[in-house]
Amino acid sequence: ETFARVMAWISSMDARNLRGLVNELSERFFEIQRHLCDCKAELEEKRRLRGLSMFNLDGDCTEKDLDVAYRRLARTMHPDKNGGTEEAKEQFQTMRASYEELKEQFEQGKIGKAPSSEKDAPPSPESTPEEDENDAQNETPKEDPEVPAPDAENTEDGSDTSPNANHAGGKSNKSSGQETIFYCRSEDLSALQGAVCKILEKMKILQQNVAMVERDLAGV
Repeated sequence: ETFARVMAWISSMDARNLRGLVNELSERFFEIQRHLCDCKAELEEKRRLRGLSMFNLDGDCTEKDLDVAYRRLARTMHPDKNGGTEEAKEQFQTMRASYEELKEQFEQGKIGKAPSSEKDAPPSPESTPEEDENDAQNETPKEDPEVPAPDAENTEDGSDTSPNANHAGGKSNKSSGQETIFYCRSEDLSALQGAVCKILEKMKILQQNVAMVERDLAGV
């Protein structure tokens, strides 16, 4: 019923009012998107600090310091040394997840500075508590698979591109083959109505992402 009322309201608008609505929704969309980016950055920082604290490290530590601290903690927390209980397994996996998050931030240059030469190998999660630390430090690092760039029309945040890229006067997006919806300046009523509906759909996805990240923030 609510959806039907919204559609009736949109259908009653002329082109001028629809263009104004498209602009307003576009601004609101990118405002929410900026808030999502801020929340993600805050979540990443909190996880970073929590992870460093778990390994008793500070922000000036090196990637090698992290690897050594992980190996030491892995030996004491390994399920085989703690009765093999589910709780012990969960605690070990939580510690391992924190380690992997910190490793990723090192590789992205967000913590310290990764060595330009050969790096220490990330300790394998299958390593036994008895693994020799010196041998482990000489292992060859495992390369992470390259992550492909997200499709401009189907990003996780529900956005197409940046606001500047979409302020294209209602012209077609030649790279994607789809019509630009943000800041649409078309004179065609159906195109404007479609832009409004699509922006609303993307805003819903964006708000769902915000809610998830805010829940994660509350739990850190």
